[in-house]
Amino acid sequence: MNIGELGQGGAADPALQERRIAQMAAAATRHRGAQGQIDDIARRREQGMRYPDEPERLARRARRLVQAGEVPGEILLAIPPGGDAVETDERIIGDSNDLQAAAFLPRGVRASATVGRIWLRLGGRVQPAATGFLVAPRLLLTNHHVFPEAAGTLDAFVEFGAEAGLDDMPAPTVRFGFAPDVFFLADEHLDYALVALAPGADGRSAGELFGWNRLDPAEGKLVIGDPVNIIGHPSGRLKEIAVRENELLVRLDDFLHYKTDTEPGNSGSPVFNDQWEVVALHHRGVPKTDDQGRTLNVDGGVWTAAQGDAAVAWIANEGARISAVVRHLAANTPDELRPVLGELGPAVGAPPSSPPGTSGAAAATGAAGSTASSTAGAAAGAAGSATGAPIGGPSDAPAPLDPIAAGPAPLDQPVHDQPVLGPAVLVPPPAGPVPPTVGPAAPVPTPRAPETVGATTSTTYRTGVAGRTEAFGAARQLVFLHGRSQQGRDPEEMRREWAAGLNNGLTRLGFATVDPRDVFFPYYGDLLADALNTRESVATSFDAVADDPAAAAAPASASARDLYHGMLDQAAERSGMPAGAREDGDNGVAVGGDERFGVGGVVHLTRRPLDWIARHSGVDRLVVAKAFRDVALYLDTAAVRERVLACVRDTVPRTGGIVLVAHSLGTVVAMDLLCDPEGPDVTGLLTLGAPLGLDTVHDRLRTRGPHCPTRVPWWFNGWAPADGVAIGCPLRGRWSGVSTEACVDNPRDRAHDIDEYLTRPEVAAALATALGLARR
Repeated sequence: MNIGELGQGGAADPALQERRIAQMAAAATRHRGAQGQIDDIARRREQGMRYPDEPERLARRARRLVQAGEVPGEILLAIPPGGDAVETDERIIGDSNDLQAAAFLPRGVRASATVGRIWLRLGGRVQPAATGFLVAPRLLLTNHHVFPEAAGTLDAFVEFGAEAGLDDMPAPTVRFGFAPDVFFLADEHLDYALVALAPGADGRSAGELFGWNRLDPAEGKLVIGDPVNIIGHPSGRLKEIAVRENELLVRLDDFLHYKTDTEPGNSGSPVFNDQWEVVALHHRGVPKTDDQGRTLNVDGGVWTAAQGDAAVAWIANEGARISAVVRHLAANTPDELRPVLGELGPAVGAPPSSPPGTSGAAAATGAAGSTASSTAGAAAGAAGSATGAPIGGPSDAPAPLDPIAAGPAPLDQPVHDQPVLGPAVLVPPPAGPVPPTVGPAAPVPTPRAPETVGATTSTTYRTGVAGRTEAFGAARQLVFLHGRSQQGRDPEEMRREWAAGLNNGLTRLGFATVDPRDVFFPYYGDLLADALNTRESVATSFDAVADDPAAAAAPASASARDLYHGMLDQAAERSGMPAGAREDGDNGVAVGGDERFGVGGVVHLTRRPLDWIARHSGVDRLVVAKAFRDVALYLDTAAVRERVLACVRDTVPRTGGIVLVAHSLGTVVAMDLLCDPEGPDVTGLLTLGAPLGLDTVHDRLRTRGPHCPTRVPWWFNGWAPADGVAIGCPLRGRWSGVSTEACVDNPRDRAHDIDEYLTRPEVAAALATALGLARR
């Protein structure tokens, strides 16, 4: 977006022009302040350094590339032991940049789909003027100078697919309006605005159609000299991509300076590394200035706004570091909006370890430098994604927005089963009938007062909702048992969501559907969260999460921590991590045979268990870490276990031929529940996304090993290869009592989601048989 040159022939907006000139001057000031760093980088280049960055940053970048599998194995094997550390780092980084895999292009296409063209009302007319990109199913990131206030979004919209096709003709586009009442947060210093998008006319979110980019606050994504790629709509034109002659020039505390072969502008464009991870939010060019700080034009004279952007003597482009943006969001989002912010990923929801540094942020509710929409209220603040979070899903993510009614789904409504590669999460659009439009957001319910749990506490908790005993001919009772991270949820709403997923699968197979009112839904989410928070006094800070999710999520007690690390080790081994290749202590050295490469003690092929699991499952590291943490705490803490089981027993019927469907941590709870000889009368058990395949888990169950209680006559286990929690499956052959087992093809970005499991034909057919459902 250019000063005095907005959109395609549109008139300049004076206020917008003034904001951009101020941003340009601030960028020039930052560049002058970094002159010492620029001179040092130039000296290193003269000395022959290809990537003139600090050795520790080179090591971190090289290690990240190796762990992500971006460096060919033959290159690593060719590195001689004891080589110079910096030279080795440069070689690893250089080879990863020069020898791009074929996946570079399709990953770029996927990333490009998430970028939209923003239309603004300028000069009395709406015109294409800026760029934004999806960072969650319904959250779009752009610049503060594009949307300094929430009111500015009301006359605007974003258009996806505004690009030329293979025949150089414009492709069809899809438009979405903005929903600042759901979420809006902006900061002038970092020049970002994060705003929610309204659902489309068919009720689907933009992310469901075009995917979104995961924002990673961790370092190691870029070093000085690394190439960067920018996708955007300069001057409001059709989408353009800059992938040549681009590299990082200078790294500042909150900003990156880089050169590109594209024109200045592209306000709100994502800046990617070669792995298509977002590293910065582009906001404007850096102009050349004289000794008085005045902007110069290409002829060496003093530039004026009337000359336009094309006359500026540009020396670099500038973007806000994405780690600084995410850190600011985590520190300044009002509490009522945090459930929506959680759609960015679990790391963003962690509290900051310290107040923001130079981000210019104060409280995000009206303080100078930041503005936030606080009109959303509890209803909008409690809302999550209409389609589920990109990873983790309903069991490990914020509450989804307005579940679709649990009636029959169309027979030809497709199942999203395309695998996802790379950092951009792609959900292919359905080709059949459009799902029902979602309704307004539902408020978070208050706890029900009459119910108490256990004899040792007076705190009241929601304990679930009962089903109708006359359902299924009074011969069967269907019970759903949820997993972790469900605090603050409404069990009635959750019951409808589970039933909706199951009914989708049943309808596809031609079976009668299930009325949610016929389902028993025990609920222990609030109780578990309160019990674990009471025992765990160590706070998980944003910095800790970004640096090492495994350590940040580790339980505080020594015994639970040992169990937690043992589970991660075994899960990594079961998912294919070579024996003896785990990291040795804190020195970052991988030990064990061919898995160690001698590179001066700085870069090694490290295989930290959590990194391995996350890479091979596609599930976010913190989601995996927290899932294993909660399982470890449940198994290690007798008081927590007893309170959870008491809560579940309060809702589960005693008789009636129970068909118990358990998910995630719920499968662990279910096994303990079924060990009670006076427990419920179960005729069938279905476990989905279960961590039961780990010895460290089943050895601590009341079964004391992989032994399903003999009182369970039929057991079905469903698991997805990409599910980072179900590692250790299949269970059959090691667990007794498994009647049948199915490997289901959940999409990689939602591999652990319960609704994905219930939709799968293998699972739906097993449940239909267990319940005796009739064919339509």
